[in-house]
Amino acid sequence: MENPKPIAKDKSMSTDVARMMGIDEAERAFGQQVTSQVARVTQELMKLEQLLKAGMVDPSVLMEFRRVVDNVRKTSWSVQQKVVGDPLA
Repeated sequence: MENPKPIAKDKSMSTDVARMMGIDEAERAFGQQVTSQVARVTQELMKLEQLLKAGMVDPSVLMEFRRVVDNVRKTSWSVQQKVVGDPLA
């Protein structure tokens, strides 16, 4: 006569594996979304650079933009350190 507990444990394990696979898939999808958005924003910033050269921008808006861009630059550097290590080493 078989013991039902191992079967229940197997079901629980397969549910856990399925849940982990779902989490892995969600993490991959999120990573792809972030990568895509970074690539899109990079292209937009390159276009914006050309527009900024005209100098027709409100100085207070420009200051806020520069502050935010600097924060993003620092964050991206920190993430790069975590993901690929020190690029200068």
